[in-house]
Amino acid sequence: MSILERILNLSEDPDGMEKLYRQKPQAFRAVFQDALSKRPDSLLLQVWRARFEYVPESTATLRTFDLVLMVVLCLVAGSLYKVPDWTPVTESEFFPRYVALIPFGAMAFLTLYMKNRFRKMVGWFSFFVSA
Repeated sequence: MSILERILNLSEDPDGMEKLYRQKPQAFRAVFQDALSKRPDSLLLQVWRARFEYVPESTATLRTFDLVLMVVLCLVAGSLYKVPDWTPVTESEFFPRYVALIPFGAMAFLTLYMKNRFRKMVGWFSFFVSA
């Protein structure tokens, strides 16, 4: 009895189908589409099709460089708040203008980097600077 015939015979037996798959997974996968085309109304075969076609969603993971970049951006943003202490610029001139821009700029930079849009941002920035 071929694998295809065994799959068709076991199309109502989930345990038997699992045992058959575990015995010969490559052969099972090779003939599964044929079995599904012969019995498209079989709920068990539809479940197996979903099992074979399932692709887990990839999630973004933080690498060490990403964490270092985040810490560096926090330090730079925090240091920018000390500009009135280091320069002749007064606090009344500096803070009303830049108090929201500093953390927003750091967050925007990190977001663009994490979404892989950093190169586009650099391209647009260089376009506007050169214009």
